[in-house]
Amino acid sequence: MNGSPDYRALLEEIRDLLIPISGVYRSQYEELLREERKETVDRITALTGKGTKRLGACQLMNGQRGRKQIIEASGIDGSELSKLIRSLRAQNLATEDGGMPRLVVDPAIVWKE
Repeated sequence: MNGSPDYRALLEEIRDLLIPISGVYRSQYEELLREERKETVDRITALTGKGTKRLGACQLMNGQRGRKQIIEASGIDGSELSKLIRSLRAQNLATEDGGMPRLVVDPAIVWKE
């Protein structure tokens, strides 16, 4: 490569140096992720309530279903779903691409119990 440094070898060396360090902090990092996810779930639950059609609608928001499918599957009213999505988006708890709402956390993980 005309005298240019071998970046791949350098990156591999850096990786090899970081691996032992990452093991020490892995449990702290995983705990931080659990806490952040719990906080997000608590914020979503505060908006939806428990045992409601709103909660059922949130459980279906994985970015694979459109609004009509969520309405049919959860039994929520269309205007209520619009308000819910608007509230979730206002708090950065959901996004919507092409009419397919998606929570910022995977619903399958959040409500796996």
